[in-house]
Amino acid sequence: MIGDHIPEDAKHVRDFKAEGIIGKEYVSKTLADVFQNYYKESAELAKQIGSNAETPGTFSVYLKYDKNGVYSATAVLGRYK
Repeated sequence: MIGDHIPEDAKHVRDFKAEGIIGKEYVSKTLADVFQNYYKESAELAKQIGSNAETPGTFSVYLKYDKNGVYSATAVLGRYK
């Protein structure tokens, strides 16, 4: 269901897992253009704290699940932390 909201130009970068979470990370030029201020501010913050900046257009989608199945679908700008 969340796949309907992923931009057509999105390129899959990696899969990730955590306890009760499965997800995918993507990069999209469309999102980089639309949210250019977000990614600019994110890069400035990363520089201040001595971290690597995210690639503009990076976003993550993930599902939260438990023994009864999936109970939440989330899409966020940036990498899953």
